[in-house]
Amino acid sequence: LLKSRSGIRKTDSVVNYFIRCAIQTGSLATIWAAAELITWFKFRNTAIYSIFQTTVGLIYTHALYQTLLSRARLREQL
Repeated sequence: LLKSRSGIRKTDSVVNYFIRCAIQTGSLATIWAAAELITWFKFRNTAIYSIFQTTVGLIYTHALYQTLLSRARLREQL
């Protein structure tokens, strides 16, 4: 996406926004899932990993909400 620019400033700014949002939400979800996996391997006989397991749904829900709420802003830019 970074290399295929349209030359239209508004469209390029929307593409940049999509890339930034994907990296931000994806990195948070990745870190959270990695923390869950690490605690599951390290403390398998305890329930410490369930802290991450029960809240990972909230992380994905937050990513969905951010996408839905950003639609109005993106419409204004175009």
